[in-house]
Amino acid sequence: MIEATAALIGGLSWQTLAMIVGVAFVASVFAGTTGFGLGPILILVLAPILGIKAVLPTLAVTAAMNNLTRIAAFWSHIHWRVAGICLCTGIPGVLAGTLIYDALSADAVAVLLGVLLSGVLIGRNLKGRLFQAREMRLGTGGILAVSAFMGVVSGAAANTGVIIISMLLSSGIEGAALLGTKAVIVVGITGARSAMFAGLDVLTAELAFIGFLVGCCTVPGIALSRLLVHRIPVHIHTRALECVIALGAVSFLWRGLRGYGVF
Repeated sequence: MIEATAALIGGLSWQTLAMIVGVAFVASVFAGTTGFGLGPILILVLAPILGIKAVLPTLAVTAAMNNLTRIAAFWSHIHWRVAGICLCTGIPGVLAGTLIYDALSADAVAVLLGVLLSGVLIGRNLKGRLFQAREMRLGTGGILAVSAFMGVVSGAAANTGVIIISMLLSSGIEGAALLGTKAVIVVGITGARSAMFAGLDVLTAELAFIGFLVGCCTVPGIALSRLLVHRIPVHIHTRALECVIALGAVSFLWRGLRGYGVF
């Protein structure tokens, strides 16, 4: 079924291709200024075209390209030490996530992720001033623990941008430094996911090519987002990120609880 995806390339109308290009560009501008959001939007657009089983491995390639561009854009702001610490447990977490994927439903992962993000927001808003006053930040142990959880969730094919951003904000990393550091982490995690998809023959050459094309469409948006980020005050940028995290928490909770028949 996935192998037949190659035939879809020639069958796409110019209207469909234009929609994919336009959405990829707009989504990349938003993702470039907030640090996440590109994957979920592209999934909504590409899933009906490629099929849900094909869209995730395809976008793994796109995500790698997208974040490599962001690394280049924010190179001088990257916290390499923090990124390295995250990948120490994040990549093994990806491997573990693939092993428990069959045992843990997507709805359960969505609920767990929504609860985690809600707790992060409550903690930041109720105790943020206290933490700043005492100069308390998420330490190395906390980063390792959150990264391991993030890797497991990523291995189960769920979007983890909100987890990474929450972790980096709690570590005192903001603004352009947050975007560049997150990009390094995502490239490492996505590289591990792509290798596993390829090893399982889920990521074919045809799907990789489609992911590459979509990634090319996001490059101009990332360049534009670099100009916007440097013109946005850090406190406004941070508040915007928190709003998107809140929306992500609500989205994950809704998806998971709806799957259990609560809604």
